[in-house]
Amino acid sequence: MKQPFKLWFELESRCNLRCPFCFNHWKSGASVAPARSPVEKLKKSITTLLEVIDCTQVALSGGEPLLNPELPAWVDFFARKNIPSILTTNGFLLSQEKATLLSGLGLGAVQIPVLSGDRALHDKLSGRPCWEQTIRALVASRTAGLPVSIVFVATRENLGSLPGVLSMARTLGIRRIIFNRFIASGAGVINAPALQVTDEEVVSALESSKIELYVGEVEISLGVPLELSRPSPILRTMRPSEHTAQITVDASGAVKRCNQAVSSLSLATPGLTRATILEALGQPLKSGECYCADKRLEK
Repeated sequence: MKQPFKLWFELESRCNLRCPFCFNHWKSGASVAPARSPVEKLKKSITTLLEVIDCTQVALSGGEPLLNPELPAWVDFFARKNIPSILTTNGFLLSQEKATLLSGLGLGAVQIPVLSGDRALHDKLSGRPCWEQTIRALVASRTAGLPVSIVFVATRENLGSLPGVLSMARTLGIRRIIFNRFIASGAGVINAPALQVTDEEVVSALESSKIELYVGEVEISLGVPLELSRPSPILRTMRPSEHTAQITVDASGAVKRCNQAVSSLSLATPGLTRATILEALGQPLKSGECYCADKRLEK
């Protein structure tokens, strides 16, 4: 019986924003961004992986996946294999035409970051002006019939911004917010002094955001686990972090245990066997490779 995994597929290393908290490991300057493999070669590598694992869901990510002209082909590829797909995008290039196209090809849902209800702060944390494009992408996705989740990344600069984002979600008819805390990975390593927050500070901000007023209208899901020294009733109103088995394939076709990890196994390696892949996926994450590894939680 195949082991079930969720797949995080970084099909593009480039990005058109400059978020100071970006977790892509090459954004710290300590490693090189993966080069994009030819699509047919990459499809062969992904097919090899899918013969070994039971892929329950794929997140099409990056970088920025909409910079890859093969994105529609990838949506179709996974749809034909009956694997539910989610597009994780900054939304800058997501027009109504493109959202409708991807929906028609079988895309299952869209996740788009909104970092504040304040335009200036959202743009600052995105690294360039993009507020109008973000709103357009949210509306286009909803119009195309795609379930939409807003992704909120809590940093020291926007810790008090959740109420404005909740209000926006309710106005736009978006029923889910994925709440992530800042993690010092990738570009976050460089910008940690300005952005770092503790789990206790995050929960205090949640407790003052009156999120209980949105119960039944907007669901808040924890995307990153929190470690607390005290219980907080506010967390009962939120969906807990899902510690399901997840693996990442980058744009070069290399597979790794976590999207923050640098170490990987190339799926294009000659003579690669099922046993070799399963052995690589079964290796525990090293301390420092992943936030969840350091918290002793399954990523």
